[in-house]
Amino acid sequence: MEIKVADGGVLRNYKWKPPEAGLPKLNIDAAVVKGCTYVGVGAVVRDHCGCSYDETSGQFWSVHC
Repeated sequence: MEIKVADGGVLRNYKWKPPEAGLPKLNIDAAVVKGCTYVGVGAVVRDHCGCSYDETSGQFWSVHC
């Protein structure tokens, strides 16, 4: 699994690293847009094969950016 991330205007590639066999891995990400009153968040739990156990996403309101 390869992810492209904008880092200070530079697009970088990051490769997902799996956990040890038998252990879950929690990945969390968030996005903020300047001037908005909310933050978008997402989370996913995967095993060492990359199979998803659970995932969720949502918004937090009244955030001052």
